[in-house]
Formats: sequence, C-alpha cells, structure tokens
Amino acid sequence: MHRPTLLLLLPAFALAPLTSSAQGTLANQGFGYPFGQLSTRALSNGGAMVEFDPRSPWNPAALGATGRLIVLQYEPEYRRIEGAGVDESQRFIRFPLIAGVLPIGSRFALGFSTSTLLDRTGQSVEQRTEIIAGEPVTFDEIVRNDGAINDLRFGTAYGISDRLRVGLAAHAITGEYRQLLSRSFETPGFDSLGFESRASFSGLAFSGGVMWQVVPGINLGASGRLGQEIEAFVNDTARSTADVPDRVSVGLGVERISGVALAAHAAWEGWSSLDGLGSDQVHVHDSREYGLGAEVAGPTLFGATIPLRVGVRWRGLPFSADGDQVDETAIAGGIALPLLGGLSLLELGVQHARRSSALPFRERSLLVSFAMTIRP
Repeated sequence: MHRPTLLLLLPAFALAPLTSSAQGTLANQGFGYPFGQLSTRALSNGGAMVEFDPRSPWNPAALGATGRLIVLQYEPEYRRIEGAGVDESQRFIRFPLIAGVLPIGSRFALGFSTSTLLDRTGQSVEQRTEIIAGEPVTFDEIVRNDGAINDLRFGTAYGISDRLRVGLAAHAITGEYRQLLSRSFETPGFDSLGFESRASFSGLAFSGGVMWQVVPGINLGASGRLGQEIEAFVNDTARSTADVPDRVSVGLGVERISGVALAAHAAWEGWSSLDGLGSDQVHVHDSREYGLGAEVAGPTLFGATIPLRVGVRWRGLPFSADGDQVDETAIAGGIALPLLGGLSLLELGVQHARRSSALPFRERSLLVSFAMTIRP
C-alpha cells in the first residue's frame, strides 16, 4: 500500500484502544466483561453468599470467618452469539482469582487476592468498504483484544465479638489491554495492514465491611468500595483519568434448618464513574445485581459430606451495545469435594447465562469454574 493511504488509516487505529468498536460479543463491549469477582462457591449459588465468602474479594470482614487457606481458580467460558444472520462461537480460558487468608490469633485475619475486574479478551471480524484516495475499497477488518483490568486486594478483619466482625481493605487497580487491528484488502493493489496498540491502567480503591449474627442461624453482611482515581495510558502516554467505580452491597444468610443454608444478595455498582476514561464511543451505565442461592448437605463420600449448591443471578452489564444496556440472567450450580482429610477442597461450579439488549442479537454463555483450596 502507498504511504499516503497508510497515513489516512493510522488515525482510526490510534484511537482504537479505548473505544467500544465491535467486540464480537455483547459481553465484551467498552472496557470488557465484569466477571463479578466471585469464587467458585459464590458463583455456584448465584452470588447470593458473596458477603460471607472469605475467598471472594467483596466483604473484607469475611476474612475472619475461616482458617488459613490458599485458593487458585480456573474458568473456561464458551460463548455463542446469534441473531440477524450471525451465529458465532468463542472460547476463553482464564484464571480469574487467586486468594489467600492468614489468621493471626483468635480475632485478626489478613487476606490477599488478585482477581479479574474487567476482561476484554475477544476477536471480531467485519467486512467494510471505505473511500480511500477517491476509490471504494473493500476489506476485512479484524479486531483482536487481549488483556484485563485486575484488582489486587490487601485486607484485614477483626472480630469484635463472636457475633460481629468488621474488615478493611486497600485495592490496587491495574492491568493492560493489547489490541491488534488488521485490514485484509480484497481490492487489487492494496496490501494488508496491521497496527498494534497498548492501553494500561493504574488506580486505587478502599473497601470496608461488616458481618453480624443477628440471632443464631441468621446473618447479615454488608460491604462497600470507595473508588479513587484511575488513569489510562495509551502506548505509555497518559491519556485520561476517571474514578474506580464505587460499590454498595448487602447479603442475608439463613441457616435455621440443619444442613441447609439459604442466602440473598443485592448490590449497586457505580460504573458510570469510568465515563471519560475512554472515548465518547464508550457508553457506561451504573448497574444493579441480585442473587438467590442455597447450599445443602448432599451425599457422603469417603466419610465426608458433599455440599450441593444452586443459585440464580440477575444483573445489568456496565457497557452498552449500540447505546443500550446489556442484561444478564444466569442459573448456576456446583459441588465441593473434600480431599486429604479436609486439608484441601476441590470445587466445581457451572453457570449458564443469557445476555440480551435492544439489538437483534442474543448471547449464551457456559462458564465452568474449578477451584482448588489448600489449607496449609
């Protein structure tokens, strides 16, 4: 391709890392898909028990509800988008959560975790025609994204009494996206063109929470995250600033029947604080989510009881598809297998989600979550 034509195309590529051009799936709009920062257990019950889960980086007060542990989580996801003549499938492999908890004495506990806040892995292919140097030119435009924004949390919990725990945590928000845009031309006389750009992020947030046993068998949990500034860099040049989203959430746990735990959860997240971090093509919505779940004592295997989990979850995703918010409804279930006499735990969760918007597309997702918990 002649150099003048190349220069005409570069400005569009240079703006791409922080735009919401076609991402290939409804979930991957804007800065990507919010995984929810749920452990395998919390995911298996629809997020309903997240306020009481020491593995999930939500409520730091929950760090005091367990002994020593190390968790490594692996989650392959299979997506399929259908509608308006489109039928595409994609597969993603991720390790969205690594966490550890260390009790100190009978009342204190420390915790560390790294989890995926937003994931933008995916690829889209679109055939386009543009007028270049006065001529119509047809080409396939391929956009491939790879990377995530992660949440590194350092937290502590303190037991004021046997019925009341509080917790505080600091969060370092960091990550990097790489985007490769390439154009394969069908018009004779034009060579293929490729351009790679990189966007990185650096931010800070704080969180706090409480767990309260109202009466035996009934527990309340509440937590909040206060976002500080987050800065975006494009190819190592400071591009824009915004605020890490605030979050407020509450949970109710009921264990009044032996072997049965029920829970409900509600949360609000102020994603609109990210408005301005990207281009004006990124449309951001605050979101709400709700979860209902249960965990019951199942069959006995090698002398250990196998818990059975089930749950449902509803939420809105933060980044719109063509100006309209994407809704997600999910059903989930899972089990846990104690190993080595309780020194480790293998957990399996499965979530099936449906995502929709005003666009004539529907997306289905099957996520399989594996977690290995070790109690050193």
